Amino acid sequence: MNKYFKKYGYYFAALFSLLIKDYKQAIQHFSEVMRYDFFLLNSSDNYMKAVAKCEPAKEFVVRGGVGDILQAVPFMMQNKSKGYFVMTHFMEAKEFFEKIDVPVKRFYFY
Repeated sequence: MNKYFKKYGYYFAALFSLLIKDYKQAIQHFSEVMRYDFFLLNSSDNYMKAVAKCEPAKEFVVRGGVGDILQAVPFMMQNKSKGYFVMTHFMEAKEFFEKIDVPVKRFYFY
C-alpha cells in the first residue's frame, strides 16, 4: 500500500478518534502519522492534545538491569504513590527499593 494512503488514513482515523473522545486510540494513530510525516497538517499539535486529555497511568513496569533501574529512580522518587512492577535480573532489587523508600507491588526476576 502506498505510504500516502497510510498516512492520510491514519490521520483521518486519529481525527475521528478525537471526535469520539477515544484518546488512547488517537495517540496511536497520530504516532503512526508522525512516523510517515511529522509535519503533516496539525498532527503533532493534536497528538499533544490527546496526550494531555488521556488518563494518566496508575501503574508502571520497570524492566532491565541496574542501569535501567537507576534511570527510572528519579521519576519513581517523585511519584511514590504510583504502583510499580519491577522485572529485573538484579537480585538485590528488593533491598535497593527498600533503602530508597519506593514501594514496589511485585518483583519478577529472570
